Amino acid sequence: MNRSKDLQIQLNLTVLKRTDAQISKVLFTAGHVSIYSFLRETMTWQRKKIEGPLFVVERSCAPTLRLVVLNRLTPVPLIEDLSTAFELENSRSFVFYQNSLGEVYGIWFYLDHEKDSFVRLMESFLGEIPLIDDKEPENVAGGMYEERNNQNNNKLINDLNRDLKSSDVDEQEN
Repeated sequence: MNRSKDLQIQLNLTVLKRTDAQISKVLFTAGHVSIYSFLRETMTWQRKKIEGPLFVVERSCAPTLRLVVLNRLTPVPLIEDLSTAFELENSRSFVFYQNSLGEVYGIWFYLDHEKDSFVRLMESFLGEIPLIDDKEPENVAGGMYEERNNQNNNKLINDLNRDLKSSDVDEQEN
């Protein structure tokens, strides 16, 4: 590893320890992600006010693995404990996950290779992660929610992709 990469890892670790003093090691970093949440009541996706760098970290006490997004929009980071209750699904555009509380989220990665590396790392912890085809509406978010209406599921992935495109246009205009 070169010196600047080592320095960047140390800087990231220092910042992360401000949110959790038990963090001992950074296992993965993605430069920029955006988080979406699935609203079961309305069967729609909502873009959360959470975006920034994503980290998978090791901690010196239980829970030993965590996913952390250092939020650039608010001072509150997203923190998810990685356990056997954590479920992931991979699509071309997003990584979907369900946490131990049953909440379903979508993670959009700015760089595809970071998404692919994240999925490979998570597979090493959680086992094989199903790849879903976001062109097949019945597969969106797979078994993470009971309601499996094809028309609603097709709308979900279309809404996510539309929101993503419109936010890109908004950011370019500003």
